[in-house]
Formats: sequence, C-alpha cells, structure tokens
Amino acid sequence: MDAILSVGDLVGYGPSPREVLDLVHEAGIIAVRGRHDEACAGLLEPTFFTESGRRAALWTRAILARQDRSFLRSLPLTRDLEGCSLAYSTYAQPGETRTITTLRDAEPSLKAIPYRVAFVGQTHV
Repeated sequence: MDAILSVGDLVGYGPSPREVLDLVHEAGIIAVRGRHDEACAGLLEPTFFTESGRRAALWTRAILARQDRSFLRSLPLTRDLEGCSLAYSTYAQPGETRTITTLRDAEPSLKAIPYRVAFVGQTHV
C-alpha cells in the first residue's frame, strides 16, 4: 500500500476524535476536509445537521485542542495526487455543501476532475 486516503469527516462521529487525529498524523493519511471536520474546527455552525450530529460536532469541538482544530481548518476541500483526485462533496464547487444523490448531481464534478480516478465523500448514489 502506498498511501491511506480520506475523503473527509475524520471527526464528529465517534468517541475518540483526538486519537483519530493522532492516527492521521502518525500514518501520514492524506485527507480532505469534510463538513463535520469544518463544524468541529469552528468553521461552520452545525445548524443543518441532525440533532445527534449537531450534538456530536459541538462536543467534539469542545474537547479538541487548538492545534487539532487548526489542523482540521488547514485541510483542503479537494486534493490532486499523482493519477487521482480527492474531494468532499463536489469537485466542481468545493465550498458548496451538497449531497450527491444522482448522476445528474455528479456531472459537474465528473467534468471538473482532472483524473479518471477520483475518491469523493458525501456521495449517496
């Protein structure tokens, strides 16, 4: 295995977010930032999350150290690697909060991705 890739939402779901981020650093995981990462880093308020998702994000934000939140803020929304691309949600408009549920939803991103291989989070097709 050459690399471990993550398409976002590293934290905001489970009971051990600091340990997850330690593992990301130790293993050299290549990641992009997801919406839960943004909420936990304080980049957005989780008002549109489910009630349990909102509570989890706010709890995670409260227990993360400043450097953990800074690391999450530093993650890009898209990343191009040798031969593949990573994105959270939409590659065509990375800052847009969007759930991809149909091929029509995915078309703009599919056209914008520079490689034939892409790993994209927040897709529900």
